Amino acid sequence: MRGQVVDTTVPASSPAPPSPTPLVRRAGFWLVVVAAGYSVAMLVLVAPHLPLGADESLYATQVSPRVPALTWTAARARGMTYLIAPIVQVTDSVVALRSYLAVLAGAALTAAYWPWLRALRRPGTVPVAAALFAGLWTTLLYGAEDLPNAWVAFAAVAATGWFARYGQHPARLASESGRSPGTSLDAGSRRSPGDRLVAGSGRPSDRRALIGVAVGLAAIALLRPSDAAWVALPLLATMALVRRWRRPGPLLAVAGGCLAGAAEWIVEAHLRYGGLAARLHEASRQQGGLGWHPIGVLYQLRALNGPLLCRPCSLHHLAAPHAWLLRAWWLAIPVLVVAALVVARRQRRFAPIALPTAVGASIALSYLLTIGYAAPRFLLPGYGLAALPVASVLVAALSAAHRGRMALLATLLLLCVLHEAAQLATLHRVAHRTDVAAAGAAELRRLGIHRPCVLVGVRRTQMAYRLGCTTTNPAGMPGYVGRQQVVFLTWHPDDRRAGLDWRRYPMPRPGHARHWYAFVAPAP
Repeated sequence: MRGQVVDTTVPASSPAPPSPTPLVRRAGFWLVVVAAGYSVAMLVLVAPHLPLGADESLYATQVSPRVPALTWTAARARGMTYLIAPIVQVTDSVVALRSYLAVLAGAALTAAYWPWLRALRRPGTVPVAAALFAGLWTTLLYGAEDLPNAWVAFAAVAATGWFARYGQHPARLASESGRSPGTSLDAGSRRSPGDRLVAGSGRPSDRRALIGVAVGLAAIALLRPSDAAWVALPLLATMALVRRWRRPGPLLAVAGGCLAGAAEWIVEAHLRYGGLAARLHEASRQQGGLGWHPIGVLYQLRALNGPLLCRPCSLHHLAAPHAWLLRAWWLAIPVLVVAALVVARRQRRFAPIALPTAVGASIALSYLLTIGYAAPRFLLPGYGLAALPVASVLVAALSAAHRGRMALLATLLLLCVLHEAAQLATLHRVAHRTDVAAAGAAELRRLGIHRPCVLVGVRRTQMAYRLGCTTTNPAGMPGYVGRQQVVFLTWHPDDRRAGLDWRRYPMPRPGHARHWYAFVAPAP
């Protein structure tokens, strides 16, 4: 109406930005669902079927009250023995051990990805990343195994997530950019809904984030000290390059966590191996000489779907066309990670994607380029961290697609189903292998072998754990003859290392296993 005064002023304060808590809670719920499914899958597909391996038997003997501890080597750390001690002290059942680890692995998967719920722009990315990682056959297999690699992966994902959350504390970002905590986190950018969620969310305190970093790195160092160094390296580089992390707190958390976890390994080096340098040298020798091995990339590609240990490693299977088809997902990881970095850069949310990329690349390259043999489990920490950028680019692709979204969604779901089907097929083949060592141990019991006894040769570690024997190498075998029951296990029916008066027995071959024989020394 004419003469009416219209108020065109802008309110001094806009409504409070929506809280991200419902989004985080919803994503957290689905993360727990993924972790529960992960544990159930291992309980059903792995725990009842997978026999105990040689390295697993060695770890178990260190804490079992029923068998003597087998020889501990310089390259190993004792973190895994602490994890399995509660169940191994109670029972020697392999199924019980696998079930115990399967349940713990589900909880560890939740704890690993939990800090990323607030570190990433889209909390819904986190359960997708956890599902991508948990769906790999290696993650399903080794989550229920008494080996450290999966647990290193969980700890590395958690430590990197807490480090990212420390750098994204809204009060610090606001003070460094000269803005109030409620303004956009990206200099020169207009405040987007995602930025409002980050700025308006209640972050954990610096102390809590730094404790998470320190605990994660300490866990890695307790399990594998060398892996802790490779995880810490990109974190230290980030502190040197990015001002928001250039503070005493993160440095103390990273260095203190690594030293605290590796303290026992360092002390043991001085007490048993003549010093830290001597132990490192001996550990390198046991691994075949650590150094520059660029062909290790092809070795890992060869071992991608088995064997569980490729040493020595032959590459002739890589020439088959179907071999490359089965490995297409592995070759697509770096492409998807680079795409995720490009998208994150455009969205001005580069750090939360660059951090897991850098840490994952660091620890993966340590196995791809410095070891002259391969095992699928070596790359588990790299997979766990790479799952975050891969999931982010998949979620971003779905969010950006307006027309044809259902077609894109159907295509992605089809590819995921085919990928998971191939993973489960590999898991079934690997987990359902025949337990030749258990059949061999039963045969030796029938032959009257019992404690005190010494096993030498092939499959000796797995059988020693079942029989309560100790082990030695062929050079040390003569020192036990006449004092204990000595059994020499070999592939050759006429092995000259056995004495002429030793009795030879063919060992059982379940599942058409390779011929092998036991030479039993005369009774002491």
